[in-house]
Amino acid sequence: MNVAAHRQSTEAAGTRATGVVVLALALSTMSCGNSGDSGNPGDPAGNYFPTSSVVFGQDSISTYLSLLQTLDPQAIDYDGAREFAGWADLWVHEGKVFMTDGEAPALTRYTVAAGGALEQDGRLSFANYGADTAAFWRNVFAGPAKAYLFVPGEREVVVWNPETLEISGTFAVPELRDRASQQLYLTADRSAVVRGDRLYVPVAWGNWEDVSLSHDSAILVIDTTSDEVLATLPVACPDLNVGTIDYRGDIYFSNWVYGVTPALFEGGPHTCAVRIRAGQDVMDDDWSLTFADVTGGREAAALRFIGDGKALLSVFHDEEVALTPESDRYATLDAPHWKFWTVDLETRSAQPAEGIGWHSGGYYSTRIDERNMLFVPSADYASTDAVEFFADGSVEPRWEATGWVTRLFKLR
Repeated sequence: MNVAAHRQSTEAAGTRATGVVVLALALSTMSCGNSGDSGNPGDPAGNYFPTSSVVFGQDSISTYLSLLQTLDPQAIDYDGAREFAGWADLWVHEGKVFMTDGEAPALTRYTVAAGGALEQDGRLSFANYGADTAAFWRNVFAGPAKAYLFVPGEREVVVWNPETLEISGTFAVPELRDRASQQLYLTADRSAVVRGDRLYVPVAWGNWEDVSLSHDSAILVIDTTSDEVLATLPVACPDLNVGTIDYRGDIYFSNWVYGVTPALFEGGPHTCAVRIRAGQDVMDDDWSLTFADVTGGREAAALRFIGDGKALLSVFHDEEVALTPESDRYATLDAPHWKFWTVDLETRSAQPAEGIGWHSGGYYSTRIDERNMLFVPSADYASTDAVEFFADGSVEPRWEATGWVTRLFKLR
């Protein structure tokens, strides 16, 4: 199996995944007491931390959900599996666990009982709306009782209620036409940002057979009260596919790993980031960042806020590989030729983060209680190191997991 091609076509183009998906209810090595308290001595609040990992086999895919009881160093065990078909996907919303199907556009909601048992709490199908997946690279929670499933092929958004698990209607997105072989795509799980009654969703165009991407993008501004697109903001950056918000409410958008292809292989535009200021629905004309200007001429991806006015950036060190027009783009960009840098968002200066070595570029991260948990993939996404990353650039290892870790939540 070509891991990169399959993974990207599944996420960005919405191709239905195949294979077997396993849901493993693997608890951490710290056990729960018989009193029914779901906590442990290090976590008096009794929180669980659901996390998932996608394991790519030769002819199949497996996904594992672990209910951790601490963010401290631990061993991750995938025993005690519960099996699903296809590539499932995990999200946590309002204290409930949502798991999407891999072979059908549907999801199941669960509650977590004492002792970590998952109990099914409802199910919803989107089969009648032209969707090929309900995964969270298409689904966005816009509020406690509102969520949106994007169906790019239909240029439509399905509105549903995560409390009642009912669909209330649909609304259209602007007629953003496909560009020859490049089709409209979005990857909501890492790019969409909810701020107040607004949802900001970047979109771009791409052909995932040969990783040919548009040289520009757009950002949809959606009113989550009236369910309508208020604006479509054009952006002269390729592959806007990552969104992050700082403590002031400023939103930054940047590209994913494959957004470096126009510059590296086609003589196209450099990768870059843009900003929408707090309280505004227009681009900030006073702030943009071309990554090559601050990384010694290198392309980069996935700008994410980490606190203290700083962001993390994954930088492609092209001096480590011989690039030609015939280079396999997936193989080149999924190889460990990437390193982390930190960016000062005010001065727009950057420097290498020395605490982490080479990685495969496509990292995910999450902030839990102001802690930056970072998931660093190995070559071909065979395993992931979970580390805690600090704004000063220092790193502390937490655990290692088989496969590609993309999800971690605090379940209150």
